[in-house]
Amino acid sequence: KTLGREALVIQTDVRDPEQVQAMIDATVQHFGRIDALINNAGAIYWGTTTEFPIKRFDLVMDVNVRGAFLASQAAIPVMRENGGHIVMMSPPINPKAATAKAPYIISKFGMTMVAMAIDEEESNIAAHALWPITGIRTAATMNLSMGDDSDWRTPEILADATVELIAKDPKDCTFRAWLDEEVLREAGVTTFDDYACVPGSSPSPMSIMLVDPDWTP
Repeated sequence: KTLGREALVIQTDVRDPEQVQAMIDATVQHFGRIDALINNAGAIYWGTTTEFPIKRFDLVMDVNVRGAFLASQAAIPVMRENGGHIVMMSPPINPKAATAKAPYIISKFGMTMVAMAIDEEESNIAAHALWPITGIRTAATMNLSMGDDSDWRTPEILADATVELIAKDPKDCTFRAWLDEEVLREAGVTTFDDYACVPGSSPSPMSIMLVDPDWTP
């Protein structure tokens, strides 16, 4: 409210089609339209193929790729008339990233592929994949011991990149798997120092995803 914006909070299990549809319906009833869908719900678990419990496999797949698919499927009919954006928090495709994390990586790459399909199928909706080039300080990165504050940026970099993406005219966009720095550089940002968790640090590209910024479909 302090920014002149209004939020509607709807508790939703993205694995449940009825709850997802109820979320979309409530949003339309409250705001009258949907201009952007951000698929940011996520489940993470790592392990080799023999050490990945099937229940964890199902959870990761259900929340990440199935949840993003359900939300997109429910939102698209509402977005068709006025156009809009669908953003998947998922990476450029690079098969080298799968070692000891295959189910999780498959689920995230699945989200990227769903975005690619939507962008081809819907003439008035632009779909994107967006991923951080460095680690982001979250509960997940801390709990999984993915480094420390000097290795991370704040979540604001992804928030700002998302805003820049959905500010584009969807008619002028075609699918792209973006890294956050790419989006912001295109928007005129020249330094990322303000996003560093530790002032003066220069977080390196994270090895966990081994993203390939030159990848194109």
